[in-house]
Amino acid sequence: MARYGLGSQALVYLLLAWLTFEVAVRGGGGGQQANQQGALAEVISHPGGVVLVAIMSAGFACYALWRLSEAVFGSDVNHSPLDRSLSGFRAVVYGALCVSSAAFLIGSHRQNQAQQQATWTARLMREPHGRLLIEAIGAVVIACGIGMFVEALLRRFERQLDRKAIPVPLRPAVVALGLAGALARAVVVMLIGALVIDAAVTANPQKSTGLDGALRTLAGTTGGPWLLGIIGLGFTAFALYVAAAARWIKS
Repeated sequence: MARYGLGSQALVYLLLAWLTFEVAVRGGGGGQQANQQGALAEVISHPGGVVLVAIMSAGFACYALWRLSEAVFGSDVNHSPLDRSLSGFRAVVYGALCVSSAAFLIGSHRQNQAQQQATWTARLMREPHGRLLIEAIGAVVIACGIGMFVEALLRRFERQLDRKAIPVPLRPAVVALGLAGALARAVVVMLIGALVIDAAVTANPQKSTGLDGALRTLAGTTGGPWLLGIIGLGFTAFALYVAAAARWIKS
């Protein structure tokens, strides 16, 4: 299940890289959403895409169950209370991704992810102290991004790899891919958190549109397309690293 789930994760990041490059080329306009839903829509638009999305959805379920087993029973890699808590969080995230991809597959989504996030942000803003709550959520997201950045620099992702099983000539490349990809993810998460806070400060929920909004906002800045190209390369690197992890996982 771990290998199957990681394979699905690698494919999603590869698709996100493609959509990020598309946003960079288009200057932030048009194209599919640069997020998980956009990635699924890109797959479905091609022959055999429905079957592939169904396979990916099952892969997300496998990933969630694998992480849930780590949260409940622990593993040689993730055995501390913090590690097990993070595994539980990942299980919830990928369980939700499995459900949303299955719902997308049967066509039950009426709003895209960006619209859904903007809608929930607008609802929170109408509540007492809602803007403060949104700012707090944005701060938490930024903190998570900073944590991910530090973890990347400490190369904690290497713990998941069975280094002895990786051919010696490939080890530096696998580590470099993991580092580049993890740093790119962290930067994007911090950018998403900053936009959530900006949405609260300016009372504009349309600024809180998740990954897609973050990348399109970046595309409109000076040098944005080049930065998006670097992020796209980072997503590509992470996809390749996850594929390597699926092959040489230690669990």
